[in-house]
Amino acid sequence: MRKLGLALMAWTVLAVPVQALSCLRPDLARTFQQAAGSPHNFIIVRGVLNFDPDQLPRTQDKNAMPGASTQTTELPARITGRFLSQQGFVTGFDRQITLRAICLGPWCAEPKPGVDYLAFLRETPRGYMLELNPCGGMAFIKPDNAILNKAVSCIRGESCVPAR
Repeated sequence: MRKLGLALMAWTVLAVPVQALSCLRPDLARTFQQAAGSPHNFIIVRGVLNFDPDQLPRTQDKNAMPGASTQTTELPARITGRFLSQQGFVTGFDRQITLRAICLGPWCAEPKPGVDYLAFLRETPRGYMLELNPCGGMAFIKPDNAILNKAVSCIRGESCVPAR
């Protein structure tokens, strides 16, 4: 009887599909190239992102298949910091933006308020938008000097090759 119970338990575990979200490792150069190749205009800002975290989406269906459902939530946010130009992060930036948080199946973007970000903001008719998804999206949380230096290098047209 014990063998039957173990066999039944093993079959049950194997019969349930294993789901995992597979994300590419965040890479500043790759994100820069995505933005540059987009039909939209982007600016790069390093600053503190603030918003009401209670407005973030929370997925309801933990068994949803990836891609089966996409939930997008737009909420007001503010980013205060510096805009990137060829001279570096020298020009102040303090604006209300739209934060677009995306859920893919059971996984949702999880931005943190009050934290330093390097953000690629897309220009829209209503202002700027930061789009985040479960894999990160168009921002880097708590960017280190290597990421900041790579951003300056990319904006200057210098070395901007994604890591392999």
